[in-house]
Amino acid sequence: MARDSGKRLGPYEILAAIGAGGMGEVYKAKDTRLDRIVAIKVLPEHLAESPERKQRFEREAKAISQLNHPRVCTLFDVGSEDGIEYLVMEFLEGETLAERLKKGPLPLDQALEYGAQIADGLDKAHRAGIVHRDLKPGNVMIRDGIKLLDFGLAKIVDEHGSAEGSDAPTRQKGLTGDHAILGTLQYMAPEQLEGKSVDARADVFAFGAVLYEMLTGVKAFEGESQASLIAAVLKNEPRPPSSVATRVPMVLDRFVQKCLAKSRDDRWQTARDVTTELEWIRTHREAPENKTAVASKGRPWSRWLVPAAFVAGVLVTAWMGRRNDEVSPSVTRVVITLPHGQELVDDPIAGVPLALSPDGRTLVYVAKSTEAEGAARSLYLRPLDSFESTAIAGTEGGSFPFFSPDGEWIGFFTGRELKKVALSGGAPSSLSPVESFVGGASWGRDGTIVYSTGVGRRSAHLMRVSQNGGEAERLFSAVAVSGVLQPRILPDGVSVLFGHGAVESIRTWVYDLAGGSARELDAGGLGVALYVPTGHLLRAPWGAAVEAVAFDARRRVSRGNPVPILHDVMRARGRSVPFLAVSEAGTLAYVVGERPEAHLVRVDRKGNADQLANDSSHGPRISPDGNLVAYNVQTATARGIRVYDIARGSSTHVTVEHDATLVAWKPSGDLLVYGGLNGLFLVPADGSRSEEPLRASELMNLPESWSPDGGYIAFTQIDTETTGLDIWIQPLSGEAFPFLVTPAGESAAQFSPDGRYIAYQSDESGVNEIYVRPFPEGDARFKISSAGGMAPVWSRTGDELFYRERTALMVVDVALGDDFAASRPRELFDGDFVVENTGHPYYDVAPDGQSFVMSQTPRDEPLTEIQVVLNWFDERVQVPIVRKERFICRSSI
Repeated sequence: MARDSGKRLGPYEILAAIGAGGMGEVYKAKDTRLDRIVAIKVLPEHLAESPERKQRFEREAKAISQLNHPRVCTLFDVGSEDGIEYLVMEFLEGETLAERLKKGPLPLDQALEYGAQIADGLDKAHRAGIVHRDLKPGNVMIRDGIKLLDFGLAKIVDEHGSAEGSDAPTRQKGLTGDHAILGTLQYMAPEQLEGKSVDARADVFAFGAVLYEMLTGVKAFEGESQASLIAAVLKNEPRPPSSVATRVPMVLDRFVQKCLAKSRDDRWQTARDVTTELEWIRTHREAPENKTAVASKGRPWSRWLVPAAFVAGVLVTAWMGRRNDEVSPSVTRVVITLPHGQELVDDPIAGVPLALSPDGRTLVYVAKSTEAEGAARSLYLRPLDSFESTAIAGTEGGSFPFFSPDGEWIGFFTGRELKKVALSGGAPSSLSPVESFVGGASWGRDGTIVYSTGVGRRSAHLMRVSQNGGEAERLFSAVAVSGVLQPRILPDGVSVLFGHGAVESIRTWVYDLAGGSARELDAGGLGVALYVPTGHLLRAPWGAAVEAVAFDARRRVSRGNPVPILHDVMRARGRSVPFLAVSEAGTLAYVVGERPEAHLVRVDRKGNADQLANDSSHGPRISPDGNLVAYNVQTATARGIRVYDIARGSSTHVTVEHDATLVAWKPSGDLLVYGGLNGLFLVPADGSRSEEPLRASELMNLPESWSPDGGYIAFTQIDTETTGLDIWIQPLSGEAFPFLVTPAGESAAQFSPDGRYIAYQSDESGVNEIYVRPFPEGDARFKISSAGGMAPVWSRTGDELFYRERTALMVVDVALGDDFAASRPRELFDGDFVVENTGHPYYDVAPDGQSFVMSQTPRDEPLTEIQVVLNWFDERVQVPIVRKERFICRSSI
């Protein structure tokens, strides 16, 4: 019941009502003894009868009474009159942070200042054993700085960390009333929403949400209902603050991200940690005035854009022409737009389509014509002090460009050759034959070129050859799916960094050219690393921003925690490698873009597609009855085998095996077999129980198909030390036996519907072709394809055999039985459906033979812009260096 002006509570005269909340009514009052204005919080009479609410009210008094800090609202008195419980607190005039945020985000300096003050107040409370549990903008008063209000939900933690009172979730009915917490859900930690015990790390989460809003002007989590809002907090990751508000330095992205980690073990562990880190960022961050370009409105992810090519040219030319003794200019960002009719090549064969000369003055990129169907790609030369791009003669079909240390030569790959060409002109020189599917190269100062090949084939290798040509030497080998990517020779000339592992979990390894050994980089983290002369590694974990981490090149170990520095950088198709290059002189070039995930589609015999599941999907296989589709999911946040119900339009997660790759159905439809680096496993198609091992192996085993009688599984075994890819047969009971083991690479084995033949692909001719052989034995061999082919799949009736020829789906009429026969291949349709270099069936045919299930990636926009940052090393993205778990220093990139 509201109290009228002039009424008294003990010695306090009520002046006016201020507000009311779930924990009581608040009044402006006058202390008649001391003649000062105070705020009184009263537990309403009709609620005072609730022991639960009264207990919370008393707990609030106990909590606040232990605090005496300039950032916490001061408690003056506690009283009780005629059954009315009340608190007397400092009266604060001003506006709440919530009211201020209605006007938009705070200036950066002010947001950081207020953030530091909030963290300081929380640190004081936490040291007293108090958790606020309801930190939000409405509980932050702006008045000569900030004051934290309303510890009404505070939780007293004893010396052992246990809670005094109930651990029930804050949303429990009766504590704050039905739906009364909807306004605070955005700031509640996941453990609070789940009703778990709460400690100081819940306040760290809330602090992160408040700081995010101060920086960006938008809430970190949004939802149209209480349920959707809770789901957002529990599952969604907010956009990095720097991508929402361009004035926010990227160094704050990781800081806020760590505050908002879903698991409290992954957050900053104390408010003192938050205060220390934030104070350091405030001291060392780059002043925004040094950024000279303007933000692009055309693309929200394009951080900086010089609006006219003329301005860009003037800026670059001025930078090129400066004298060595001049002071280095500030960071300058420009956008190079490719000439009309050109686009950057974006396919796994071409890899990263750009390279910078060591002095940062020359850009080479790989492009093709957008106006001529099937036009070959070429290398183009673009001096950064020029407006013209020039095709480099003799580089048609070239890929993976890289510069010599003196900047006079460009190395590249074309077909099955490694070549070099002089920037001054002349015909390219051939250095060495190479296997197909290159993974990148690096040119050392001693004339050594290190490169990788065989990515996506039966084995991948790290190779070495002289800059003058000659026979290449194999240094390191890996199974195909694990790959060897982007080798980079370090300044010492004897260490090579390279990526090794599956796309979603690739890590940085280091190879010792002198000692001949390879190991995973200590604390290397995820992503392929690129060394930059500031003493840092840049890497791009799958599905995350490009990060910088300090690197000790002498010990060849990384130091400290990574810091996100670039968002929305395009990745090479099918590889976790960013389209990015950095020169020794500090020029950065990169391509902005987002790679859409592949999803399931149903395709008719004319190539018309309708979407099925929206999941990221690979290797779909249709169940024997045609009602379900099993497929593999490999993303940054979800991995394993799922089964999609076509009629219901929903999917079920069957496994969470990280190494799961291909999957095949048992003819009865009740079991699936999948494989990976640990062998073969059986799992119920409904996910009703966990998997059972069928075959243990230290080699990669990829199940391809199940015989129609259910007795045998054909699988590909990858052994890089011997014959590469081979076809083996695994009985349901008994030991596996080889079906086709040769020096060539054979894979993608598919049992015919009558079980008498196996279709497969082999590269024995130098390119992959489709063949058919009798099963279980026989000398006959039938060549099916005529111009290369991968991924054979039989129709269920056995009268057709399908395969992929590049992006086209081909079909052959076949006759099974004692006398196998096949017609000439013909194209059924061509389309932008996923084709994997490994050649395993990444599609399947429906039982009626009239449709197919495939994976399709939404068509990308042409890549026609390259972002260039001059003097990037001056941008001062701060990366901490830590030794022996003790803070030593921080260096800049």
